[in-house]
Amino acid sequence: MRYLYAFLLLVCSTCLVSCLGNMSFHEFKHLQHDEWNWTDTLEYVLSDSTLEGEYECFVSLRLTPDYPFRELWIAAETDLSHPIYIKRDTIRLAFEEESLGIFRKGVNLSQEDCLVGKIPIRKGQTGRIRLYHLMSRETLPCISDVGVWMRR
Repeated sequence: MRYLYAFLLLVCSTCLVSCLGNMSFHEFKHLQHDEWNWTDTLEYVLSDSTLEGEYECFVSLRLTPDYPFRELWIAAETDLSHPIYIKRDTIRLAFEEESLGIFRKGVNLSQEDCLVGKIPIRKGQTGRIRLYHLMSRETLPCISDVGVWMRR
């Protein structure tokens, strides 16, 4: 019976969280072998179904506790069409040691989110967001997924 209550609490919490916020785009790209090579450009396609307005754009990383650095530099390119909107940014994500996790049993990923900036989107506009890392090391280990999400 105790497990039933725990399960119902989990389902209710998930439903409540999923209904909150104005998230309009959310996509993660899984990296093979949990490595991000400097030649890998991750591309996220924005469809024309997004409502008109100004959106906050975030980059999210899922890291394992063995990630060897305390920061990550990323280049972000946003290209929208009709009308044309182009924006290039350099993003620095700094990690606290505690945020990388201390548990080593089972699967332990921490998720780090960083606000890239605000993007004005007009009705019917489509586009792409491209990400690639700017670190001096060619291959970055211990990065499981890289995602982009936007909210109004």
